[in-house]
Amino acid sequence: MVLGGVVAYSPEMKRDLLGVPATLIETHGVVSAECARAMATGVRAVTGATYGVSTTGVAGPEPSEGHPVGTVFVGVDGPGGTTALALELTGDRATIQARTVAEALGALADRLAEG
Repeated sequence: MVLGGVVAYSPEMKRDLLGVPATLIETHGVVSAECARAMATGVRAVTGATYGVSTTGVAGPEPSEGHPVGTVFVGVDGPGGTTALALELTGDRATIQARTVAEALGALADRLAEG
């Protein structure tokens, strides 16, 4: 069952809604594995869910933070710890977004299968 979700594009929203530390954003940026892990932990805390899933990256049309379009990180936080998956996707914005969702759901399914 899905308890809720948060859309947080700006660094301020990632910090204020999801509790991503400002120092983490300053050091690693929002397009990073570190940010994806912190976002997953934050959404889990905000919703009270057993698992939290996050995505952060560059769907386009322009690069961001020095990362090319298609650079995406998926975070999963749950009872077994917190992980991040780095993706290098290709295609237009819609394709990258759809692929990101599929990868995020796949990462969650893999964690659930681990038990």
